[in-house]
Amino acid sequence: MTEANEEFLGEVEGYEGWYDAASGRWYGLLNFCKFLTLAAALASVVVSAVMDKEFFGGYGRWILVGIAIVTAAANEVLGQLKVREMEDLRERGRIEAARIGIYARQRVAELEGDPAALSKVKDEIRELLHRLELSQHGGAVLIDSPNKTP
Repeated sequence: MTEANEEFLGEVEGYEGWYDAASGRWYGLLNFCKFLTLAAALASVVVSAVMDKEFFGGYGRWILVGIAIVTAAANEVLGQLKVREMEDLRERGRIEAARIGIYARQRVAELEGDPAALSKVKDEIRELLHRLELSQHGGAVLIDSPNKTP
């Protein structure tokens, strides 16, 4: 395979890497916020169970306030950033980018000896990537939109 074709395929496959990393970041944030909410709820139950009048009269109530703030913040991040929806959008992008990458590698290998056909396939692949990017951008805008109609 020529260096130019390897470079082209590297660029195409770079899309999958970007979407994989983006999906992973959103997935990590989703799980972190879910864990933080659960941990704060459990901590609240434990602190409430061991709390007595003296404990509540001192710094104990501030522990409960802090736990409530952590819970509210984690839930707010999940709600405002629409973490689950963004993770799903980026994962769909990763799946499509992987499909395009496999298709590109197969077609470039098949047509390496036919420059005219290879040029057309590269244009087709660029168009597929362009549509993927437009779809992802439109999905992100729709997720962020208060009015969910496209």
